[in-house]
Amino acid sequence: DSWVEFFREHRLKHQVNLAGKTELSLLWSELRDKTDGLQSFFEGVDVTPSVLHGDLWSGNMAGYGHEGEGCVFDPATYYGHHEAEWG
Repeated sequence: DSWVEFFREHRLKHQVNLAGKTELSLLWSELRDKTDGLQSFFEGVDVTPSVLHGDLWSGNMAGYGHEGEGCVFDPATYYGHHEAEWG
């Protein structure tokens, strides 16, 4: 329901958990508290969910077939804010 909540809990927190560092885990609640106000940036904005890449890098490409045709894949795609890919 909330873009900020989704991004914070399912994208950022996931990376913190993957890092497996106690220091990061301890800072997580502080980060949550400091980012609560981010929702105000999205007031009055219609967020159109779009398919976004989650982990696109040079390791996400391969060749296949006899001709070695290129293939790009991304195992971490997700629906998110339509302007998240601007950077």
